[in-house]
Amino acid sequence: EEHLRACELFDDATVASAARRELARAGTEVTFGAGESIVRQGDDSDAMFVVVSGTCEVLLPGNQRVELHPGAHFGELALLTGDPRTADVRAGGNGAHVLRLPRASVTPVLLQQPRFRDRFSAIAKERLDALAPHAAEQVAHSRHPTPLRFLFQLLRPF
Repeated sequence: EEHLRACELFDDATVASAARRELARAGTEVTFGAGESIVRQGDDSDAMFVVVSGTCEVLLPGNQRVELHPGAHFGELALLTGDPRTADVRAGGNGAHVLRLPRASVTPVLLQQPRFRDRFSAIAKERLDALAPHAAEQVAHSRHPTPLRFLFQLLRPF
């Protein structure tokens, strides 16, 4: 639970302690060696991740790179929309230890925790805007069926 509390998306102001405990129980800790791939652009998604230790490098379209440190999270866009992953993520130079949160554990929290849903929506909007000017429209009109498509529509007022 402490790993999640350290992440702003899951902090005390956003997610109730009981919900965070359930998420932590459903999560799986995974360790990756230096440079090892964690997720690949275009892959299907069934989880999001929180960096526990080490660093992760996000490789965005256009050769943009973002380094993620402990407490950061990634994979929420594909998790939310059901669309393929939008970027490659690999472990940094000293490796990375991450908490993998499956879709089945995140969905109930999105439905039951309004502050979490609002924060998740704001972060999704920021990241979609950073990807491309029309990325939000492309995701919203994707033909990939997903049980979370209705959630994206709920979160879409951005």
